[in-house]
Amino acid sequence: FIFLATDLTVRLLGKGPARLVIARVMIPALIASYVVSVLFQEAAFRGFSALLEFNTFVARISLASFLAYVLGQILDIQVFDRLRRSRHWWTAPVASTILGNLLDTFTFFFVAFWRSDNPFMAQHWVEIATVDYGVKLSISLLLFVPLYGMLLNGILKMLPGRPQSNA
Repeated sequence: FIFLATDLTVRLLGKGPARLVIARVMIPALIASYVVSVLFQEAAFRGFSALLEFNTFVARISLASFLAYVLGQILDIQVFDRLRRSRHWWTAPVASTILGNLLDTFTFFFVAFWRSDNPFMAQHWVEIATVDYGVKLSISLLLFVPLYGMLLNGILKMLPGRPQSNA
């Protein structure tokens, strides 16, 4: 969903505002991810005292999520911005989705599980990341890109003075 919101922001306002949104949510998202993950590690509330000890496993997962988000979004914005004026409305969201999700997915799994203490994940992170990427890509291309086209068309119709062609 975040790629959809970012793509609409880049299309309508440019890459500067989209980058600003990412910059404003990066650190709070990292902190929230760590805190919630420590409090509810292994699907059970561990109590607020769990926050008194630094959890390296959770920190690694949170950092992986943070880096994946930032790098994926930056690539998504760059690709989308370069292609947003192309002849077909779908070129920019499709290309940015393919590349942004690829970087996001493999960054997360690499940082989180390469040489991790979990032997299964350390050995199979590439296969799991590949399947995860395939699922993300399928959902994005089948659901989010058409939704993007409908939302963009609706927004452009509501904005006075905006070009309605080349959505």
